[in-house]
Amino acid sequence: MGYVFVTGGTGLVGSHVISLLSKSGYNVQALVRDDSGAALVESLGASAIKGRVEDEEPWLSVREAEAIVHAAALVTQQRSWGSFQAVNIQGTRHAATTAIRLGVRLIHISSIAVYGRQALLHSATVDEDSAWGPLRDTDYYARSKRMAEEVLQDMSRAADLSWVALRPCVIYGER
Repeated sequence: MGYVFVTGGTGLVGSHVISLLSKSGYNVQALVRDDSGAALVESLGASAIKGRVEDEEPWLSVREAEAIVHAAALVTQQRSWGSFQAVNIQGTRHAATTAIRLGVRLIHISSIAVYGRQALLHSATVDEDSAWGPLRDTDYYARSKRMAEEVLQDMSRAADLSWVALRPCVIYGER
């Protein structure tokens, strides 16, 4: 089997993605920020590439992949809007640019938050056809995840980008 490039491999979703891909026989490379992140992803079966998702340089080192799983994201509201823009939006733009360059599928881990928290409160069902509701200006996570998906939509209209956004709700579990 070929290899899959994963971002967010030290997080909850990404670490489980690495484990499952490795157990399924895929070679996995994971983007990590530091030595402790490298140790974690290597213990799960991936090789580490050091760098930051919001920087272009580590993305240029991705030369072969069958797919990119982009799970890296800032989630907590204690960060600035600029931090959310850099990681959640610019990181997604780099993932898409790399997927286009390599001609591979991008699996983007988004969030149900893109629909707007009020829309979620007043709807019994939410699916890919549900309308996006208003977002609070201070809900940096939801705004950045919605804007990241808009980047993917724009880039797929301009270039041959194959992508899918998965929009999980609350995620919890081991790690």
